[in-house]
Amino acid sequence: MHRILAASLALPLLLGAGAAMADQATGTVESVDPNARTVVVGGTPYMLENGATGLKIDEIKVGEKVTVQFDVNTNNVTMITRAK
Repeated sequence: MHRILAASLALPLLLGAGAAMADQATGTVESVDPNARTVVVGGTPYMLENGATGLKIDEIKVGEKVTVQFDVNTNNVTMITRAK
């Protein structure tokens, strides 16, 4: 009985461990590398995923202000837009 109880309590923890956690940052683009599909914003490099929405890598310019939504575990961008 204790094994079943322990397993039922541990399962949600294990399933949640692999879940992506998202965050966002706003800052000035310091560099863009189209070949590596990376942008540096506020000193942090971010990689644009193939499915990233918003601006395309060739539309992002050094010096413009952007908002980046990204996975905190990988810094992979899910959306990048011009900041207002």
